[in-house]
Amino acid sequence: MQIDPKIALFENKLIDNMHDGVVFVDSQATILLWNTGVERLTGVSSLAACGRTFLPTLLDMCNNHEQRITNEECPVTQAITSGVQWLGRVSIMGRQGRYVAVDLHAIPVRGSEGAVHGATVLLHDVSSETSLEEKCQALHEQVAKDPMTQVANRAEFDRMLNNFVAAHQESNLPCALVMSDIDHFK
Repeated sequence: MQIDPKIALFENKLIDNMHDGVVFVDSQATILLWNTGVERLTGVSSLAACGRTFLPTLLDMCNNHEQRITNEECPVTQAITSGVQWLGRVSIMGRQGRYVAVDLHAIPVRGSEGAVHGATVLLHDVSSETSLEEKCQALHEQVAKDPMTQVANRAEFDRMLNNFVAAHQESNLPCALVMSDIDHFK
């Protein structure tokens, strides 16, 4: 099948001008394409990336527990070897030496004969979502604890009590609750 050069031009322009990062790798995870979206996220140019092997060490990739992902755990390599898509949140080293939270989607590319020829990797910047999640968590902690003692307040106690009772009713396990007032401590 011959590809129309005009369509190839449009496809290349689309990929290169996407806000999200797009990377094409072959079956050995050698980078074939590195769009401007990945350049914006990482600060690594296409010239520096193409021809190199896509490994977590290339982007100083970390999991959601802030632990570095080893080359053996590479999501892109896993997608290529298993033939199954991989989707997860990771952090990569971005511009100015700051980590950027991204949703990484590694999609195996199969030929008409069914063999995996490589993968398409999409990197979507979710740092604003992560920041919002962190702010919501901090706000929850702020309203659920007494500012002086850092002990859960009455509203948090009531919420946790309801969860505790519901869990024990569901499991049919016996439970007990003991409450006391220590010298009118509030």
